[in-house]
Amino acid sequence: MKSAPAHSIQRVSFCTLAGVESVRLEGEEIVGRFASNPKPFYGMKGKRLFEEFANWPSDPAGVLRFTRRFGPLAEKPDAGSAFRFRCDAWRDDQEGFRLLWGLVQIEPPLPSTSSWGKRVGDVFDEVLRFDGAGGWHLVADPGDAWRYVNGALIYNAATLFRFVVLELLSVPHGRLRTCARPDCPHPHFVARHLNQNYCSEPCAAWGQSQWKRKWWGERGQEWRKRRTKRSQRKRR
Repeated sequence: MKSAPAHSIQRVSFCTLAGVESVRLEGEEIVGRFASNPKPFYGMKGKRLFEEFANWPSDPAGVLRFTRRFGPLAEKPDAGSAFRFRCDAWRDDQEGFRLLWGLVQIEPPLPSTSSWGKRVGDVFDEVLRFDGAGGWHLVADPGDAWRYVNGALIYNAATLFRFVVLELLSVPHGRLRTCARPDCPHPHFVARHLNQNYCSEPCAAWGQSQWKRKWWGERGQEWRKRRTKRSQRKRR
């Protein structure tokens, strides 16, 4: 059976409805209301929402800031309706999303019997499920819909969480990376080129310094000896 083509001239986009108001923090819960007229959200300009979400601070203040800007993850936008969710539920979704990020990076795809794959199935049971062939299929939701707008085919996701999952899965897996710097504050990134292992110039500079330190520790003494011998021969 032939695999699907790697490239296509077809245009497919993703969107979801967004817009909130009166969002506030009450203890460990985020409380707010959807806007009376939610607007289609197609993603961030110049950035990728799924990348921002994977790296977003998960403390209550961070969850509040995310919700005020983009809306709740799991609740379906309903004009004017109230929503309420716990911050730890938001963190669980983020942790599951980071796990999915790491699994999508793996080549070849995990077999359907993989315990890691089953773990993703547990986390994303309402969004993704194993298809038995080393991958997952998108679970349909009544709020999802296909639309055709201005010459582009658009998949309207029922929730913001489904939107970021689709964004992630639409990126070539070879460009999904985790920064090689262990203490990187924003380790999940999309590589500009296939040899990129660090998310930013500061992290790349750190990696270079680590490589130099290791090289000097392993070979520096030998290099100094050779240099000293060459200098002595020149003096003669």
